[in-house]
Amino acid sequence: MNVDELANSLRNAYHNAPDRRKMTGIYLFAIRYANDIDSMKRSGTSVADLIKIAGIPSLTTEINDGMNIANYVDVKTDNLWF
Repeated sequence: MNVDELANSLRNAYHNAPDRRKMTGIYLFAIRYANDIDSMKRSGTSVADLIKIAGIPSLTTEINDGMNIANYVDVKTDNLWF
């Protein structure tokens, strides 16, 4: 997944979240796309850059936390809104 696709998915995870679930959406995004985000970071684009492209508030810590959680959980993608 390229940076623009990741940014679009991140934007959707944030803006289309059910009421009072924006942070849940951010964590789920980071868990679901942890490998893609890691590849993006290795190619020189930071999480801060991704957030800027997505046009959402700075949530770098939450995305990094979600990526760390990804090694321990599986996401049920059939119930996600993004």
